[in-house]
Amino acid sequence: MMILTQLDTIALLAILLIGVPHGALDIDLSLAASNSSKNRMLFYFSYIVLALGSFWLWSMLPTASLIVFLAISTVHFGRSNPFGLAKERTAKNWQLASVQFFMGGAATIFIPALYWSQAQLLFGSLGADPAVIRFVGLVALPAWIASALVSMLYLRASRVAIICVFLCALVAVKDVLSPLILFSFYFCVLHSAPHFLRAMRFLRVPIFSPPPMFVVNTVIAWLFVLLAYGFYDLGDNSVAASLNAVFGVLFALTIPHMFLVDALLPRAAQYWQADFSLDDGLKRNYGN
Repeated sequence: MMILTQLDTIALLAILLIGVPHGALDIDLSLAASNSSKNRMLFYFSYIVLALGSFWLWSMLPTASLIVFLAISTVHFGRSNPFGLAKERTAKNWQLASVQFFMGGAATIFIPALYWSQAQLLFGSLGADPAVIRFVGLVALPAWIASALVSMLYLRASRVAIICVFLCALVAVKDVLSPLILFSFYFCVLHSAPHFLRAMRFLRVPIFSPPPMFVVNTVIAWLFVLLAYGFYDLGDNSVAASLNAVFGVLFALTIPHMFLVDALLPRAAQYWQADFSLDDGLKRNYGN
């Protein structure tokens, strides 16, 4: 049975308070990209139905859903360029895919593998079968290592080597940190915060004055988590209930969020196309 330390609890709260709301601007982004407000209710309805269906899958097929969650998060995280790596204009698709896989897999493949003794307790608390996850990881980890090598050879930047050294150095603090803490940092600091800033820049609104629907959607997401906690809190394991509530809702919201951010928006606005930057790696998150 997994026990949450104080740092783990803070990390879980950060995912809830910072990570979950980062998709609350999705409807505004969709309307801004389409330059139309006629489809607001249809989009909102579709978003909720897709989220509820995803949560149902999470509760019914936890192992398969967790594998899907880790896989799509790898793609989603990698496309957001969390490490701010610059690319060459002559980049081939397989090179870009390797770099994206390297960046996204740092959170979804490498960290669970490095902290496997703790990660398997986390996965078990989520209702998944750690043995199945481990089998998938044995295939994914060599592929991630290969993507790291491709990234170093293709980009030829010292930043990639520094990132790899830093990731490997995490083994020295295994007794202090945990996969939950590291995932929370990656998700909230390297992914969610830059995504929010980029979205606000795209919507042309001040950072501290988000659209009203941002607050409404954030509150709805938090209520969803509370309802999910009540759904899972049928026994005496409050830790498992808390983890499933947060990650179950995160999975449920990630499906429609990815459909919008990684599929629809890039087609409607060049601003949202996956890019490592034209010149400066920082521009990938904050726009031009």
